[in-house]
Amino acid sequence: MGHGLDSTLSVGLGAASYASLVAYGAQQFQIEDKTFTPTEQELEGAMDETELQRCIKMEEEMSHNDRMIEERAHERNILESFLFQTKSHLTDPKFGDCFDATSKEQIEGIITTGTFWLEDNEGEEISAEDYKAKYAEFLESIKKLSPKLFEKLEEIEKEKAKAAAEAASVPIVTKKSKPRTNKQKLEAAANKKEHGNKLFVDLDYANAVRRYTQALELVQSLYDETPEQKDEANKLKVQCYLNIAGCLQKVQGFQKAVENCKQALDIEPDNAKALFRRGQAYFELKEFELARDDLTKADKLTPGNKQILHLLARSKNEITKRQEREKKMYSKMFN
Repeated sequence: MGHGLDSTLSVGLGAASYASLVAYGAQQFQIEDKTFTPTEQELEGAMDETELQRCIKMEEEMSHNDRMIEERAHERNILESFLFQTKSHLTDPKFGDCFDATSKEQIEGIITTGTFWLEDNEGEEISAEDYKAKYAEFLESIKKLSPKLFEKLEEIEKEKAKAAAEAASVPIVTKKSKPRTNKQKLEAAANKKEHGNKLFVDLDYANAVRRYTQALELVQSLYDETPEQKDEANKLKVQCYLNIAGCLQKVQGFQKAVENCKQALDIEPDNAKALFRRGQAYFELKEFELARDDLTKADKLTPGNKQILHLLARSKNEITKRQEREKKMYSKMFN
């Protein structure tokens, strides 16, 4: 549809029916090379130009409101994630030398204050700028208490950036392994996996993925396996797929992480770690319903896991926010 229509009419298509176009004096226009002439009844029911422009303006306002809602949600998530991650740093041995007893206690107080503030400020009256200001306030306070924490975080981010660039160049297919017995292949695959684990700890995600991929190739080349060898092979496959997914998440490769988690779940449908990791990836991809479904299953398999419960709550919250936005949008549209 749209042969011969000018740009103004094209914009209006989203807000008005065919009858609205008639108000512009389009007595005849082409649709798929067929001439169409409106009836008298359609002419009588047509919107005038003022009404059409009102509809277009309403659409623009709703789009603007949606952008504001998304921006507000984004800034809130930044603040919420910052508080959650900082809290986890306090108990992470890797950051143990960044705090003393006094600074740790004070930072815990700031996190508690921030958490309560978020709980008390969820309405539309809170703007994205309000969340930005609070984030800047808490960030500055914690920086003063532990500058070493942020120095270490900056070093980690640099390592991640380097690893991301290297991981992006990892080839999907590697050289085929030399023929070996099943036992030798399984042993070699286990060694490759362990090497990958060490590389992961060292933040060398690109080479970690290489090792896990090599382990998978070895396992997939088995033949005439015994039942015990099949079990061992499947266990290695699941571990490698999940470890690859973990590496990809570290470098923002969330869609590929989902695919690797699916491979693991094809082997072990009730693997809580795979469900949780895929739920994490779905959340980052803003597929909140899918994240909720995976995290709900993971919670049933491992009840009480704080990480799962936290992300599950965030997923449900995002779904509720989206539903509220849609409800408001449709309410405005039909009112």
